[in-house]
Amino acid sequence: AAGEIESYHDRVRETVVAALDASRRRAHHARLAVVLSASSASADAEAVAGHLEAAGQVEEAGRHYALAAERAAATLAFQRAADLFAKALSRSTAAETERRRLQTRLADALANAGRGADAARAYREAGAGATGREALDLAHKEAYWSVVSGYALEGRDALTRFLAGAGLRVPSRRALTVRLALVELRLAVRGLRFRPRQESEVPPHLLQRADFAWDAARCFMMFDTPSSVYFITLAVLLALETGERGRIARAIGGKLMGAQAFRSPLAARLLPRLRATFAALLVGDESPYLAGLDAWSSGFLAFFEGRYDDCREDMLRADARFAESPGVQWERGVSQTYAEIADAHLGRVSNVLANAQQMVDGSRESGNRFLEHSLGAHPWPFAELGAGRPERALAIMDASRSHWGELYTMQCAALLFVRSWAMLYQGRAMDTWRFVNAEWPVIRRNHYLQLHQVWQWAVFVRAQAALAVAETGGDTRPLFRRAEKDARALARDRVCRCSPGLAALIRAGVAARRGTDNVARTYLAEAVKVFNDTRMIALGGAAKRRLAELTGGERGDSLMAEADAALLAAGVAQPEQMTRAFANGFGSAGQPRVSSEEERRRTAATTAP
Repeated sequence: AAGEIESYHDRVRETVVAALDASRRRAHHARLAVVLSASSASADAEAVAGHLEAAGQVEEAGRHYALAAERAAATLAFQRAADLFAKALSRSTAAETERRRLQTRLADALANAGRGADAARAYREAGAGATGREALDLAHKEAYWSVVSGYALEGRDALTRFLAGAGLRVPSRRALTVRLALVELRLAVRGLRFRPRQESEVPPHLLQRADFAWDAARCFMMFDTPSSVYFITLAVLLALETGERGRIARAIGGKLMGAQAFRSPLAARLLPRLRATFAALLVGDESPYLAGLDAWSSGFLAFFEGRYDDCREDMLRADARFAESPGVQWERGVSQTYAEIADAHLGRVSNVLANAQQMVDGSRESGNRFLEHSLGAHPWPFAELGAGRPERALAIMDASRSHWGELYTMQCAALLFVRSWAMLYQGRAMDTWRFVNAEWPVIRRNHYLQLHQVWQWAVFVRAQAALAVAETGGDTRPLFRRAEKDARALARDRVCRCSPGLAALIRAGVAARRGTDNVARTYLAEAVKVFNDTRMIALGGAAKRRLAELTGGERGDSLMAEADAALLAAGVAQPEQMTRAFANGFGSAGQPRVSSEEERRRTAATTAP
């Protein structure tokens, strides 16, 4: 247009602007702000804010930064929204109520951007001076985002505080079993029927209590899984009371996961109805969050049943669907962690090592300590162990345990068996045995042995530690009794497909230690078959290597070559040491073993008057 000049180079623009005095520059910026604002209803609010700020109209600039932030949040550009809300807040001289609104919106954007720890601090700042229901809601969000970012100690007090304010008591350790049984009974008697209502038709305090119970369940899953199961059951009851379909579907989806992990007779009987109701609620619902919960339900069922390939696929599918929703840092962290745990159970060392390191780097950058120390409790150190670095694996586990402080979390429970594998790998039989026995009362007191996936592996490593000590000589009778009892418990398990293989591997070690090699070979062949069927490379390789040792000859050499080829291809650096982590009782070449006759003589000598 006539009279219009456009500079095509920043230096030209900078030179012209530098020639203007300060008052003329401010006037031009003010005029540009007016022109831009009038150009369209969707004018670039951030550009307008920049011109207003340069014109010295700081308060008005702050309002436009806030407008730009809301628009960014509406397009799911949450990190940009957080940056713009921070600018708006720093330039605002508004009253306390408006500043609290801006601070809350900043916290919301940080939470949705996956910066949970920063969000928790922003919610805490927003809560200063708030009263009534608003104060309770901000305390709730502060607690939730502290805990799910892995800052459980910091968030625990806020968690207890907001639950008390909502009339939701946290059961004591002593009362937890009874309270859980009562709430399970209440749900079983009540059933899953509800009267459908729109959210607008439900009293706000009922919606808030249902939301609080749901978030309490998610929080407690970070550091107190048994309490999480209690609160998810309570969340189902409160959601059914609201009649609001979204909350009911969300709570039942979570309950499906809890009922599969923490199996009680009442929960087991309720599972078919939970699945049917959840499926019915999903019909016609296109929510990506509920689709993520659906994939979760399938993934956790596959995990508990030992279908680890299916679990990994479902968890990655869940992660992809959750990524389409805001505020899902916890859900995505759990999905990613369990996908890697599934790969660790499958023995895919190289895959886990590459993925875990990348995810840990990302979690450190975003301040997500939950993901970092969940990976650091199981899949990451397992992969380091498989790569031939047991000292590094132990250091990672030390850091994970130290992070949780006085809390005994699910991650701490997982450390029982992963640390035991690392010490057995190093040949530290007695250290492993002492460690397992010292941890056992703690893990029982914290109810983690009621979680199938913890019980299963804890029992297995206890038996392996007993067999490793039995190899060193001395009185083997109590060690054999311990291993045989644990093998019987695993053999009776009807939940996980790999449990019979774990039982067979223990029984093979006992038989080998007693000198009954034919029996040991039979059990080892059974273990190899189970682990082949479940595609568990590390355990299958360990069982096949022990079978090769007892078979000998050309057939033994062939079996050993097959086992080592599979282990090396999966990324296992030292197959012999990895075998020692999983399959004990077989001793070293030439090492004397305890025959059945010798054991009987020892028993007779010990019990003789």
